[in-house]
Amino acid sequence: MGGPYSEEKRRSLRQRLVAVIESGDYERNGSLRDDTSLIKSGRLDSLGLYSVALFIEQEIGQKLDISSFDLASEWDTIREILDFIQRLVS
Repeated sequence: MGGPYSEEKRRSLRQRLVAVIESGDYERNGSLRDDTSLIKSGRLDSLGLYSVALFIEQEIGQKLDISSFDLASEWDTIREILDFIQRLVS
């Protein structure tokens, strides 16, 4: 992946993102893969989405308008969230 995130930085970002998601995932339905459904499966609830939004805001250094995009299609997997962050910082 090009842009400001090297593979090493993306791995680090992924680890921190997974920690945020897992902190609110009390059922722990298996390990989180890059393509694990988070929203559509119900694994990520509204509080979890709020935590992810705060994490992204901290990462990009600006506020997000979460009403300006479709969370279910842009944040349903770890890969999609990482790609979303990448687009914002590129």
